[in-house]
Amino acid sequence: MTDQTAPAAAPRRARGPYQNGQRTRQQIVAAAMSSIAERGFHGTSLRSIAAAVGISPAALLRHFGSKDELLNAVLRTWAEETDDLQLRLRGLKRWTIQTEIMRYHIEHRGYLEFFITLAAEATSLEHPARAYMAPRYENTIDYFANSLLEAVEDGEIQPLDLDQARAEARAMAAFMDGIEIQWLLDPSIDVVGAVEQQVNHVIERLR
Repeated sequence: MTDQTAPAAAPRRARGPYQNGQRTRQQIVAAAMSSIAERGFHGTSLRSIAAAVGISPAALLRHFGSKDELLNAVLRTWAEETDDLQLRLRGLKRWTIQTEIMRYHIEHRGYLEFFITLAAEATSLEHPARAYMAPRYENTIDYFANSLLEAVEDGEIQPLDLDQARAEARAMAAFMDGIEIQWLLDPSIDVVGAVEQQVNHVIERLR
C-alpha cells in the first residue's frame, strides 16, 4: 500500500550567496577605509583594495560599480558607526556625550584616520567627498548650536541667540578636530580628558 501522507516540506535553504555577498561588501568597505586613511582617496586604487580582500578587481566592481560608489558606501558606514552614539539626546547631553564619542574614536583609530584624511582632501572643489563633507560639517555646527538653544529652553544655561550658539558650536568643532589631529600625531595625549575639560569649561561659562 502506498503511503498517502503528504511529504514534509523541504527545509528552507540558507541564503548563502547573499550572506557571502554581504560579507564581501563589508570587507571591501573596511579595506577601502583603511587604504584611504593611509594613502588618501586619490592614492587608493580599486586594484589594491581588491587584493587586500582577496578578490579580483572585476569582482569588486560587481559589488561597487565605481570608485566613487565605493567611497559613498564607506562614508555611509562611517556615519552609521559614529552617529548612533548621539541619537535621542537633547540639550547639554549632546555636549557631554562627546567624551564617549572621542573614546569611540580612539578605540577605532582607523575611522578617525579615515575621516581626518578625507576631510582635508575634500577641501578641493573637485574632490568627490566634498559634496558629503561640507554639509556634514554644517550639520555638526547645527547639532551643537541647536543643543545649546535647547539647553536655554530647558533652563540649563543663560540665554543665547542663534549667532552666539553657532559661534560656540564652531569653536567646539574646531577644538575636536584639532585635538584629534594632535592625538594621531602623538597618541600619548589624553584626548578624552582634553575634550571633557573643554566641554565642562564651555558649559560652566554659559551657565
